[in-house]
Amino acid sequence: MFWNFRHQMTRQTALDCLAQFALFLSRLKPEHINITQETGSLSTVKYLIPINKDTGEFLNGNTLPFRLTPNMITLMGPIALSGTMVFSMIAAAKCLIDPKLGTEALLHAILKDEVQATIKEMTEPRVVSMVEDIQSAVNNIMFKLRSAADFDKAESKLPFIINLTTNPDYLCKLDPAMYPWL
Repeated sequence: MFWNFRHQMTRQTALDCLAQFALFLSRLKPEHINITQETGSLSTVKYLIPINKDTGEFLNGNTLPFRLTPNMITLMGPIALSGTMVFSMIAAAKCLIDPKLGTEALLHAILKDEVQATIKEMTEPRVVSMVEDIQSAVNNIMFKLRSAADFDKAESKLPFIINLTTNPDYLCKLDPAMYPWL
């Protein structure tokens, strides 16, 4: 039973980490991760697409692309981190870049809504460059998804990125409000 829970948590964490990495979503704090007692399912709340309120541009100033706490690393174990998590992220990225799914069109619609909501809050909206900003963000997201899905070569970015997120030298660069020691 415990092995099933660890495996399920690793796969669901991999999907959350891929979303944070590829979609430029805001990193989750530990208090935004909920585990259902009945099923052991992992759910997350409060994902945000970081958009600068003054310029309307998409922000990507994260030191680390996603967050793995030391406690999560201990629970998942080293084999799950280098195996199940990496391959779950690759499988999800391959599914998302499938042209039949229409990910680019969905991203255009979602990002357009986010930018329009931000423009309402801006004092001096820049509607002219909204289309270029959205297209640039979609291109960046699709590039990250393609690079995550590219495992045919011996060089994959995902194991390197997972090593960065588990390295204490990089965790110390996080904002203290992110609780890097948990």
